[in-house]
Amino acid sequence: MKKDLILAAIVILSLIAVFWGVYLSYSRNEFINQNLEHYETPYSCKDCNVILISIDTLRADHTSFMGYFRNTTPNLDKLAEESVIFENAFAQAPSTIPSHASIFASLYPSKHGTFNETYRLPEKFVTLAEIMRYNGYNTAAFVGDDGVAASFGFNRGFQVYDDYSFWFSGTVPKAIKWIEANKEKKFFLFLHGYEPHEPYGDSEFSDLFTKTNYSGRFMGHKEISENEIEAVSKNTDLSGDDINYIKAKYDGDIRQADKFIGLLIDKLKTSGLYDKTTFIIFSDHGERLGEIHPDSQMPRFGHRDLFDDALHTVLIVKSPNLELSKRVKQVVSGIDIAPSVLELSGVGKFKQFEGKSLLNTIFNESESFSISEHVTNTPQHYTSVRSSKWKLIERGSILELYNLEDREEANNIIDSNLAVANELFEILQNTITNKDKEPAEKAVVEDRILENLKRLGYVT
Repeated sequence: MKKDLILAAIVILSLIAVFWGVYLSYSRNEFINQNLEHYETPYSCKDCNVILISIDTLRADHTSFMGYFRNTTPNLDKLAEESVIFENAFAQAPSTIPSHASIFASLYPSKHGTFNETYRLPEKFVTLAEIMRYNGYNTAAFVGDDGVAASFGFNRGFQVYDDYSFWFSGTVPKAIKWIEANKEKKFFLFLHGYEPHEPYGDSEFSDLFTKTNYSGRFMGHKEISENEIEAVSKNTDLSGDDINYIKAKYDGDIRQADKFIGLLIDKLKTSGLYDKTTFIIFSDHGERLGEIHPDSQMPRFGHRDLFDDALHTVLIVKSPNLELSKRVKQVVSGIDIAPSVLELSGVGKFKQFEGKSLLNTIFNESESFSISEHVTNTPQHYTSVRSSKWKLIERGSILELYNLEDREEANNIIDSNLAVANELFEILQNTITNKDKEPAEKAVVEDRILENLKRLGYVT
């Protein structure tokens, strides 16, 4: 009798869980439907696949299609020739987790609250993948774990979410296999890889750009981490040759990422899917590679600051009905990616999103701004706003203003340009209205993810 009661209770609880899941799914879809304004443009392609590719830590000025002196991106160069290149795209945060949260939820970090590896994207915010799935797409993601792991809420809306690889050398083959099995129905695919992230040099092309006569302090190092650079330079300044050697290692890692993206593109062409697919290729943030800014008197590496080295990102858009080869110079943002996917797919516009479709910028020459946020370990909450000519950085009570003709952002000229600073500060205040709110809900992170986050320098 007791055993029967236990079995009955288990069955009842299972049924309750099933019905609750169905109810939540219905409620979520109903919310999406109520907040989605359906429309199409002449550039929309309702039957096209969509592929988003995030190249972690890739700074825009180290790609050959953006004029870099090394041939780091031969495959992306070919794609760029038939795409729209946004030359001034900027991240909303200079690290992986908050930047990707802003991309997939099209929200500023202060809105979604997912500032670092301690937090996950709150359930109340709908993601791009959820909207695409609701609109009939098969959805899958193959990502380098860590900063885009399911633990942080990025798996919402994906029917397949594989976060067990680290490099494109792992994620691309899995994606190709999945595409082959799902090519009969339109799909939304997210790909991500960590090749350019430090430690630098652990790739097939790690010595492609290094000088054979280098004999500096990193000679013989298989890979070079940010912590190692800091330790080596603690007592003695790095030489110019040392810095150039590190840059060459970083560039080799970019070439590795490009190789595997090229393999994916080739597969899509041979499968007949290339001309039926919208591509948006981007980076989540950049990387500081020995530059000296006012926050330091010595060369620094990494990406946890608000200078352009850390915020200037790659952004390429190719879509079958957007038959353009164009370079756009206006400032755009990572939060503009999700609205662009919806518009290019003929899905429409989602009310929650704070970004705007990139189509507006392609055909509109008006001035625009990008706003970024950085929450330090202290924690301090810093913000910046950038136009095509100016950047204002706010660090608590300290304001810095840079004329971007000063490419190194070396000279704070706020005292002689107070009117410009006030105008930009007003834009910051009007946009970041909830800066002091509590962060998002806590993330429960698997041990394997924590270990890799330590390897990348995000946690200690």
